[in-house]
Parts: sequence; C-alpha cells; structure tokens
Amino acid sequence: MPGTIGFIGLGVMGEPICRNLARKDLGYALDLARSVGIKLEGAELADRLLGQAVDEGFGDLYWPVLSRVVAASRCRPETGAA
Repeated sequence: MPGTIGFIGLGVMGEPICRNLARKDLGYALDLARSVGIKLEGAELADRLLGQAVDEGFGDLYWPVLSRVVAASRCRPETGAA
C-alpha cells in the first residue's frame, strides 16, 4: 500500500518501531548541525553505518544490526590510500 510505513517489530512499550527511524532522526540532527556550521563526526559515522546496513540488506532489522556491519568491516582489507 503506497504511503504506508514499514515496521520491524514492537518497541519496549509495545509500540511499533519504524524501519530506518534512527537514520531519519539522525538525518534531522545532521541537517541542523550543518545549517549552523557544526561537524558531528560521530553522527556522520553512524549515518554511514546505517546506510551500509540498508545497502547490505539489513534495512528491515533494528539498529543493533550495526554490529554485523562493523564486524564485517573488520574482516575486509582496508582500501584507503597508502
């Protein structure tokens, strides 16, 4: 159904938890920080990891799935410039 929100389960109080809710809220904080010239490196890293989790097919899982993304990154060789 168009315009509906996907849910991934129930929260602590029994309310549905919206998929990608953490990334949406994080986006608001990053936008606000950029608008006043503040760099939030930790929030930017969290946003990249959440995006990577979605790209790797974990978008329907709750935010602790980031541990899978971080664990997988530790197994990959670094691709940065020497």
